[in-house]
Amino acid sequence: MSHILLTGAGFSKNWGGLLAEEFFSRLLSEDLDAKTRGLMFDARRQGGFERVMTVLQEEHQALRTEETKTRLHQFTGAVLGIFNGMNNQFVYGKFEFQNEVRYMVRSFLERFDAIFTLNQDSLLESQYFHGFVGGRWSGVALPGTREFGPQPRVQGSVLDRISTRTSDLGNLRIGGNQQPYLKLHGSANWVVDGRNEPLLILGGGKQKALQQHPLLVRYQEIFLEHLCRPNNRLMIVGYGFNDEHINEAILTGTKAALKIFIVDPRGVDAIAKIDKDQTVRPNLIGESTKALTQTFGSDHVEHVHLASFFKN
Repeated sequence: MSHILLTGAGFSKNWGGLLAEEFFSRLLSEDLDAKTRGLMFDARRQGGFERVMTVLQEEHQALRTEETKTRLHQFTGAVLGIFNGMNNQFVYGKFEFQNEVRYMVRSFLERFDAIFTLNQDSLLESQYFHGFVGGRWSGVALPGTREFGPQPRVQGSVLDRISTRTSDLGNLRIGGNQQPYLKLHGSANWVVDGRNEPLLILGGGKQKALQQHPLLVRYQEIFLEHLCRPNNRLMIVGYGFNDEHINEAILTGTKAALKIFIVDPRGVDAIAKIDKDQTVRPNLIGESTKALTQTFGSDHVEHVHLASFFKN
């Protein structure tokens, strides 16, 4: 039996990360033109900054003018700036909510055979990668990536944890004694080698955009392979079920008897978007509606409940 974790923005929220709808307040302070600001207000309640990104991407693809290019680049830069601010916060922030090893977040994360995320922040790189408390793993791997460009800094610096990376698909390996951590939509600190462009997926049409990045295509394949292995379990933390290609992979997994545990304030209702015919319901094996700050803080009863995910 394999145990898999999938995280969304609701996971990082426990450490001060922003949900998609919360980007509005940060972007409002950016120097963006009137049209972009108008789109932001229109999309504030539906789609958020990713909806704005979609509109700007589609406009530029259709017109290919210097104006549409500039507008898209300015908005993308503003979004990346917000991610960079979050990443800097994570580097110097506190990860654990108490100090007893058996109730630590890292002790829990180490139990997973693989971690997949839709997040493009560097929370786990900053706080989880460097301090294992168990003996199962020697560390965490970002398969198929490597450091990008010269590193003009003191090696061993805390900022090494969020250094720029790029794809290295030829050296992608899953296995060994390093826990695999796959960022399905890329990362705010990753770039496309040779072009120094962001290697991350934002906005609509993610499935089409993924095809531009062979590394992310392979990640999606690996994700589906994990979900379809027999007798597997998937814990989903803080994912809003808004990405069609991810939803399709989960549905395919349930047809192979994948069991699912939901961690979300909405509980199992969170999965309603992909379970309109109630075929997923029999595959649900648990829910936790409490924040991770509480579960890994003082609520040991809820922690025991969450850990039941690992029972055979």
